[in-house]
Amino acid sequence: MYSSGVQPQPYVAQPQPMVGQQPYVAQPMMAQPVMAQPVMMAGVMAPVTIADQTHFNFGLCNGECCSPCDLCCMAFCCNPCLWSNTMEMLQTGQIVRPCEFSHCCKAPDRGALLAFGVTNAVAQGSGNCQACLGSTCVFAPNFGVCNIVQFVVQIAYAAVAQRSRTSIMAKYGIQDNKPCCTYSCCCPCGAWYFCTPCAACQEYKEVRLRIGAPIIG
Repeated sequence: MYSSGVQPQPYVAQPQPMVGQQPYVAQPMMAQPVMAQPVMMAGVMAPVTIADQTHFNFGLCNGECCSPCDLCCMAFCCNPCLWSNTMEMLQTGQIVRPCEFSHCCKAPDRGALLAFGVTNAVAQGSGNCQACLGSTCVFAPNFGVCNIVQFVVQIAYAAVAQRSRTSIMAKYGIQDNKPCCTYSCCCPCGAWYFCTPCAACQEYKEVRLRIGAPIIG
């Protein structure tokens, strides 16, 4: 018979370890279950009914700018930041809380509005000091340099801030022709010049409504 030349090795039974009196039989290793990690899914917002598709759904000067409290405070104390948050929501469609300050300098127009806001606050605070008074005008003897600076800065502020209103109108097809001083103020620039805090609140609420996350309050 043909032989391969490889000698068969004798079988030697391996001793099994004992635990107590019973032979220990190694159990096959089972794979540990992997816990599924939570996956953040994009939230599907419930449909929101918009009462008026072609106009602002929130008033400008009818008391709606007084609530909720955080929105009202931002509109009066840090108007440029609230404006920036509205622009961020308008461009991204993502919710931005009123009291956020990380979007103020993301774009040149936001930084410019913040600079105008600071300048206007300084001019307004200095408007009553003696150095800024003493105008020679008969009809306005207390109208001084700081008042002129404040007037110019307010016009510049309104000219920049109206961009949000025109963008909202263009994106959502808003006509903005409801009665003056209720929902509009003649023109986008006029709303921001005469009713600056109210315009900021109105536009913030409108964008929140349009992206499907209406603000409560």
